[in-house]
Amino acid sequence: MKVRWTVLLSCFLGQMFLPGCSLVLRQAVVNGRIGDLRNSPRIDPNDPNGLIKSVHAEGDTVSIVLKEGHADIVLEGSPCRIKYMEESSADLDNSILLEGELAGSSRRYPVQIDTGVPAYLLVNEIHVRENNLPIYLAPDGQKGICPLPELRMGDLALRNPIAVFYLRHSELQLFGLPIKRDMTIYMGVSLLQHFNYVAFDGIKDEVEVSLVKRFEMEDPSLWSQYPLFVKPRADGRPSISVQIPVGGRKMNLMFDTGCPPALFTTEQAWGQIRNRFPEIRKSGKKVYAPLAGGDIRARTVIVKDLDIGNRVVKKAYVSILPNDNSIFPDVIRQDGILGMQCFADTTIALDFERKVMWVKNTNAQ
Repeated sequence: MKVRWTVLLSCFLGQMFLPGCSLVLRQAVVNGRIGDLRNSPRIDPNDPNGLIKSVHAEGDTVSIVLKEGHADIVLEGSPCRIKYMEESSADLDNSILLEGELAGSSRRYPVQIDTGVPAYLLVNEIHVRENNLPIYLAPDGQKGICPLPELRMGDLALRNPIAVFYLRHSELQLFGLPIKRDMTIYMGVSLLQHFNYVAFDGIKDEVEVSLVKRFEMEDPSLWSQYPLFVKPRADGRPSISVQIPVGGRKMNLMFDTGCPPALFTTEQAWGQIRNRFPEIRKSGKKVYAPLAGGDIRARTVIVKDLDIGNRVVKKAYVSILPNDNSIFPDVIRQDGILGMQCFADTTIALDFERKVMWVKNTNAQ
């Protein structure tokens, strides 16, 4: 049998490189089936000793209110530093990934610190199936909540956390067949805002968090600071925003560590600063946002020198949404989204105690 599969694979690969044939590799968002979770234990929303306080459905919006009490956050050391997982080789991928381990599971999962996610933790239906997690499925049948076992990332542990799960996942496909499924657990704003600060060191590839100590700098003159806000989105869930100059114009931007380009904005907002950057060229890069449904209608340009605060980002990618965008309503409410390409080669800190974003000046490295 092994020899037979080898022969078939050789023939298959040979056909791919015949004239007129090409390798069809694409990213896709795949919807799961409720039937796949038929064996998952169910959470009773009417259980007086359960997790759920109330459920409210209105149109496409479903609100699940949990009873008081979140996961316990345990740090071994204060502040606590955790090394990033091995860096991705993909162009423009500045994702902040930590290695996560669920108690009682032999599996390890990448945990992405994503300030574009409002939830405490976010998982998908594959995590639910693999770990036989108890679930409450919302009335829309597309999402729900599930308690996780203790989740440990280095010296940081979350005990009894509750995650939101979606009945869909992103995957890499070859000729329509899955070759890699996204198994990322996302850590969002509802969790991060419990820390005094969260710092991302792009030089040492480490994240630093603290529950007690405030963010300290040896020499504050080597840092720039910008106002930081945690405020509700259109749907009431929390987001992080920063007030920072772009091309000399002060802009109010959501800060999203899961956003690969330097800037994600609208045609209207881009038109207000476009002339400040003389050297711009088109890019063929497409915008793919798995948590927003997949491919996004937008165009991307490359700015030779993009001024962000006191930094100049070389070869900065700017993705521009149409003004009638309906997928990212919060982008329209502000001036856009500030992405991690701007800070890949420096250290930044989200100082929730002082309500400041600190950025270490490039010449201070």
